[in-house]
Amino acid sequence: MARRARRVTEEAGRVQAGLFLLGGCCRMGLVSGVVPVALLLVPIWLIGGVCNGGNSVFNNLVLARRVPEAARGRAFAAMGAAVQGAAMVGYLIGGLLLEVSQSRPLIVGCGVAGLLVLLGFVRPVRRATRTDRSGVAAIAGWAGAGPAGAGLATSVPVR
Repeated sequence: MARRARRVTEEAGRVQAGLFLLGGCCRMGLVSGVVPVALLLVPIWLIGGVCNGGNSVFNNLVLARRVPEAARGRAFAAMGAAVQGAAMVGYLIGGLLLEVSQSRPLIVGCGVAGLLVLLGFVRPVRRATRTDRSGVAAIAGWAGAGPAGAGLATSVPVR
């Protein structure tokens, strides 16, 4: 996955690929709700895990390219804390809901909720990527350099 991620050269492409993979995770939750045999859950959840891992790769690439080097440690710590905190809250809520419901509808519900949240981000991400592409082109034209951000963590050197 990391090799393929390197081929996506634009930040916008990385963010969109991450969202696509996140959608794959949510779709696997939906598919797992209609599986008749538990043995079929293994490949479905493996595919969801690959999508989750790929999403993490793209998130880390975008974070590493967008955050200045001096602040990367704090940025990765904040991202990790948010992810781990959300997982803890999810485990808590999921455990409480399992007391009153079966697991299959909860998993499907999480898949549906994830896809709805993902759909809510599609338009703002597309708008932001259009703005980002025009801003990077303006910076590259202003600097007179080659490709914008070539070899830099950000489009403008930070010292």
